[in-house]
Amino acid sequence: MENQVIINFNNEEYTATYNPQSGYYELDLTAPDIGGVYIADITFTDLFLQEYEATFEIRVLAKEKVKIETNRVFMWIFNYKDFSVKDIVEISDYEINIDEETNANTLIDVLKKTTAKSNDIVAIKKNNEIVYWGIIDNIQNTDGEALNQYTLKYITNLFDQNIKLENENLISSTGIEDFLKKAITTNFTENTDTFVNLDYLDIEVLTHTKLQTTVSNVNNNIYNLHTYLTNCTQSYDIVYSFSVVDKKLQMTIEAKTMNKEIIDVNAQPISNYTEVFETDVVSKVIVLTDTNPYTLYLLNDRTTTTNQNDKNRAEGKVETIYTAEYDDAQQAALDVMKANSYNHNITFSYYDRFIQIGTPIAIKTKESLVYDTYISAIKITQNKFIKREEQIIMLKGHVFSKQIFGNQIFALFVNTFLNGKNGVSNNYKNGMQVTYSGSNVTIASGAACIQGRFLEEDISTTLSVGTSSAYCKLVIEINLDKQNTENTLNQASYKIVTSSSGYPSLTQNNIVKNVSGVYQYELARFKTSSSGISSFQDMRTFLDFDSIYDEIEEKIADIEDGSAFVPQSKFAIVTGSINLNNGVGGDFANYPSGFNMNNCVAVSVGLDVSDNGTYSYFFDNLFKLAFQAKLMNGFINVYSTAINNSGPSGDRDFIVVLMKK
Repeated sequence: MENQVIINFNNEEYTATYNPQSGYYELDLTAPDIGGVYIADITFTDLFLQEYEATFEIRVLAKEKVKIETNRVFMWIFNYKDFSVKDIVEISDYEINIDEETNANTLIDVLKKTTAKSNDIVAIKKNNEIVYWGIIDNIQNTDGEALNQYTLKYITNLFDQNIKLENENLISSTGIEDFLKKAITTNFTENTDTFVNLDYLDIEVLTHTKLQTTVSNVNNNIYNLHTYLTNCTQSYDIVYSFSVVDKKLQMTIEAKTMNKEIIDVNAQPISNYTEVFETDVVSKVIVLTDTNPYTLYLLNDRTTTTNQNDKNRAEGKVETIYTAEYDDAQQAALDVMKANSYNHNITFSYYDRFIQIGTPIAIKTKESLVYDTYISAIKITQNKFIKREEQIIMLKGHVFSKQIFGNQIFALFVNTFLNGKNGVSNNYKNGMQVTYSGSNVTIASGAACIQGRFLEEDISTTLSVGTSSAYCKLVIEINLDKQNTENTLNQASYKIVTSSSGYPSLTQNNIVKNVSGVYQYELARFKTSSSGISSFQDMRTFLDFDSIYDEIEEKIADIEDGSAFVPQSKFAIVTGSINLNNGVGGDFANYPSGFNMNNCVAVSVGLDVSDNGTYSYFFDNLFKLAFQAKLMNGFINVYSTAINNSGPSGDRDFIVVLMKK
C-alpha cells in the first residue's frame, strides 16, 4: 500500500496526489461561497498503516459583491385582504419615518393614480432592497392633480387592535416571542370569525426568551397588541422582520443582540447635528392639608429640601396640591417631583449609512462626552434622488421603571462608591433588625443598599416560614427581569430560600453590569421544624456612611498635606554583582550620594539567581537561597546564603532599594 493523505475541508473529503517533481502531496480544493477562516483536518497514513493527524487553517477571501446603485425608488402595493399585488409605482418624493416613541407617519408622493385603499400594505424598494414596510393610513389628492400623497404607518400598526389578554403564562413557560405569536394568530390568522383572518400572514419565531414578567398595558383584561409589540422592542430587544416568502407575508419574531455602533460626530460624515436637553420640571410643591401647609423644594442635583433659602434650589414651575393628613404631605409632594421629565435628545444626519431601529450605539458628542444609548427613530428622505439622508433620534433615559431611584447609572455610581459592598444602614430607623417568634420572622423598619439600589422597610414586615424541617435563609431579592407598575414595586421582595440538606447557596448575578438578572442579599439564616424556628443567626452586614465619609476626608487631608506620598528623592537604587559558590557569596557596594547607614533602610533586595534577567526578592524558592543587604558604616554588604548548602555558582546581578527614614 502507498502513503495516503486525506483532507477534510468544509465537510468535503479530498485525497491528495503525490507530485514527484515538487516532492509534495497536491490537490485542488473547492472554496466556500462565504469568506473566513476554515479548518482543514489532515490524515496521513504511511506504508505501515500508521496514521498521523494534523489541522491547518485556510483563509478564504470572498469575492466582493458589486452593488449597482440607482436613484429610482419604487413602491409595491399589496391588497390588504389577500396580499395580491395591486400596483407598482415609482415614487417622486418621500419622507420615511420609523419611530418607536411617537409612531410617526411616513409621507410618499406618487405621480400616478392607483387603486390603493386604506389598510393596504406597501413595500418601498431602493436598489432592489426593501427599506420600509408599511400600511396605508390615507391618500390625499388636491383638485384632481396628478400628485397623490400617501400617509403610511409602519407595518406593525397592522396589529393596532385592542384584544383580550390570553395565554400570558407562555411568557415565562415558553418565551415572550411565543406569546406574541399566539396573540397574533388567535386574533389575525386563526380567528373564529374567519372573515377577518389574514390568510396570507405567516409568523415564525426564531428565539424563545423566557421572562418573569406580565403584559404591562392591560386594562380590564384588555390591551393594545401594537403598543405591547413596541414595548417588547424597548424592554426586551424583541425585533420584527417582514419579507415575502412563497407569495405570503412572513413575519419573524426574535430577540436580537446587536453589536454596538461607535459614532464620533466629529470624525464621521455627519451633518445637521443638534443636541437638546428637554425638561418639564416642577421645582416647588405646596401641599395644603387640614392642619398646616407643607412645602418641598427641588435642588439642582434632583434631591429635595424643605429649606426655602437653600442656595442650590432649581428653577421650575410651582404646583399646589391637597391631601387631608399632614403626615401624607411629604409623600404627596415627592410623587409630584417624581413625575418630572429630563430628556436628552441628540439628532443628526448620517449620509449613505443605514442603522437599524434598536441598534445600541456609543456616541461621542461635540463636547467629547460619550453616551451609551440606542437608535429609537430613523427618518429617510429623498432630495432630488441624489442623496439618502437618515436622521437618527436618540432619547437619553436609563430609567428604573416607575421608581424614584430607578436609574441604573445612579445604581452604578452608588455601587462603585461603596466598592460593591451591600448592607443595612446602621443609623436609619431600626436597622432592619430581624426577630422571630414561633414560625414567624419579622423585619423591622430600616434601609439597605444592595448593589447600588436603596430599599426601605417603612414600618415592618412579618413572614410565615412554615413548619417543615428545612435550612432557611431570609433574603432580600432584587429581580430586574420583572417589571414595576406605578403603584407596585415588583423588582424587589423578601424571600425565604430553603433546602433540606444544608443552608442553600444564593443567586447573585451581576445586576449592575447587565441591568438584568437576580441578586439575593442575606438578612438571617435559621432552621425550621414543627417546633418552630431554631439556630437563628443574624447575617446582616452594615454600611456606616459616617465612617465612610470620615475615611474619605482623612485620605483627602493626607493627600493635601503630602503624608499620603513618599517623594521620589527619598529613594535610591544600588546595583552590582556578587560571585556565588553553590549559592553562597557576597560583596560590598557604595552608598549613593546623600545616603548612609544612619539615614536610610533597605526596603528591597533582589538577586538574578537564574542569570536570566528575572529577579527574586529576599528569598529564592527554587534554590532555597536567602539574600540580604546589611547597612554598615561606609558601605553596604550584599550577600546570599544557601539553606541546603547547594545552589548556582558564578556572578549574579543584584538590586538593592534604599529609602530615607
